[in-house]
Amino acid sequence: MKITKGKCFVILGSLLLLAAAILILSNIIQDKKSGERAREVLEVLEVKISDEAKKSEEAETKVQTSTEQIYTAPSEDLFAQYGTEEPTTQEKLAEIDGNSYVGIISIPSLDVRLPVMSEWSYANLKISPCRYSGRADTDDIIIAAHNYSSHFGNINSLSVGDEMVFIAADGTEYRYNVIQIDTLDGTDVEGLIANNDGNWDLTLFTCTLSGQSRVCVRAEKSDLSGETE
Repeated sequence: MKITKGKCFVILGSLLLLAAAILILSNIIQDKKSGERAREVLEVLEVKISDEAKKSEEAETKVQTSTEQIYTAPSEDLFAQYGTEEPTTQEKLAEIDGNSYVGIISIPSLDVRLPVMSEWSYANLKISPCRYSGRADTDDIIIAAHNYSSHFGNINSLSVGDEMVFIAADGTEYRYNVIQIDTLDGTDVEGLIANNDGNWDLTLFTCTLSGQSRVCVRAEKSDLSGETE
């Protein structure tokens, strides 16, 4: 049987539609799996952070009560007490199922509350958002996530002034307000991480549906940051 050119186009079009439908279904299934996995991790992480915050409060109370009446004699070299080097603080991480988490990101207006893994990779992003670079306590943290509806798929609907909260693994709470939302080229890594003027303290980003660009949400820290839950 001879197949006409028109029939070939119809068959080809049908195959393309079928492939697109399979891709969409695959994304929906992966979105659901990632959302469920993130919720499972979140439940464990919230308990760990709460326990860590309580330990920190108890330790601080003990230190305050035990050092009030203790006198520490100066060292022989008096000038050694005035060093210029600042101590390096060790970042607290929470270990869950072999993965390390730096904290929890909460976006109340989107009803989003998700764990944040300490290091990003494509495999890790299927579980939860990941820290791309920086730290909350140094005011330069960048968090990446897939555009799943259960992850960062709706951050493009945020508005300037919307609140976001990052709760570090040690229980410290950092509050932010959105200051701008940009769409960057997918290859513009410099534009993503550039913060020469120190205008932002937190960045969330995800890919657009086409995968060619990134939705980039910038936020600055509010006056309520630095508290412990």
